[in-house]
Amino acid sequence: DLLTLSAVPLELVCAVKCLAQWLATGLPLALAAPLAAIALGAEPRLAPLVLACAALGGLAFSFTGGIGAALSLGARRGGLLTAVIVLPLFVPPVIFGGGALAAFAGGLPWSAGFALLGAYAAAAAALGPLAMAAACRNALS
Repeated sequence: DLLTLSAVPLELVCAVKCLAQWLATGLPLALAAPLAAIALGAEPRLAPLVLACAALGGLAFSFTGGIGAALSLGARRGGLLTAVIVLPLFVPPVIFGGGALAAFAGGLPWSAGFALLGAYAAAAAALGPLAMAAACRNALS
């Protein structure tokens, strides 16, 4: 309630909250992902792409999860509703990132999968705050 009544636009508040969540959890996990991949048997030459895919995928996850959380505001089983809304939207970044990594490991063209992952992350970061703000306003009205 207080965030919607503040002088700061709600879209900016939503974007900053998602970005802060990504900085607190997504970025450290992305930085640890290449080490974990090498520890699990991946080739060390995959490490930079693993880092990039994990960073972009985590950014997409943060903003997509924010949309789901905003849509389930005020609902009695909000956690279950968030999972039902968000889990299908988490599939494309996993497929695009995994496809880019598999193609790079196999010596195939990998830039298309990485570009699609980047486009998904950019769309989530651009459209997510608008959707989150609209869902918050709807829940409070």
